[in-house]
Order: sequence, then C-alpha cells, then structure tokens
Amino acid sequence: MGFAVTLSEGEVIKVCQQSIHLIVLGFSSAVIMEEDLRDEFKYKFKDGKEVFISQQQKKHRIENGAVLRFAVKSFDEEILHISGSLEPAHTGNVQWLEKNLEKWSQVESSKGRSD
Repeated sequence: MGFAVTLSEGEVIKVCQQSIHLIVLGFSSAVIMEEDLRDEFKYKFKDGKEVFISQQQKKHRIENGAVLRFAVKSFDEEILHISGSLEPAHTGNVQWLEKNLEKWSQVESSKGRSD
C-alpha cells in the first residue's frame, strides 16, 4: 500500500547538472536536485542548452521553458520555496506525459500487480 503524493507543476527556468529550478504559480520557487531524479534522466549539454533526457523515452526532455509535474517533498512557507522530486513515474515534462499517458499508466499498473 502506497501513500498519497502531492503533485505540483512549474515552469523550468534553469537546468544545471546538479539541479532543475522552476517557478510555481508565477511567484514560488522550486528546486529538484539530481538525486531526486529517476535514474533514466541523464544530463546533456546539447545544441548549446542544458537538458535532462530520458534514456528510455528520448523525447521526454526537461529543458528551460518546459512545464514539469513533480512530487512535492517539502515546502518552506517562510520563503515560499518547494523541494521537489521526479522519482514517481507519473512526473516529468507535462507535454510528454499528456501525449504518453497510456504508456506510463500501463507501467504503473503493472508495478502494482503481484503475479
């Protein structure tokens, strides 16, 4: 039995090798550290841009301007700062997730089965 994961969405404003920085709701900052990414995401410097690319789904990219759906790990109310994670399978680039909803839904449902 799992626990409920709080999800949020934000726009990527900076990609670095160690972290992804986002703006949530236009005023709150969020950061996703490299250790909070699924292993499938690898950092690349491609065409003059810093980007994380899924090694399983090459079109699943995290780059500046992309909107990400991420799990909220913690929230600092005083400075309105969110610490996030892309470890759950249903997180990542929203545009890619919506186009590929069926694929990751099947992956998640097959994980829950005990054969």
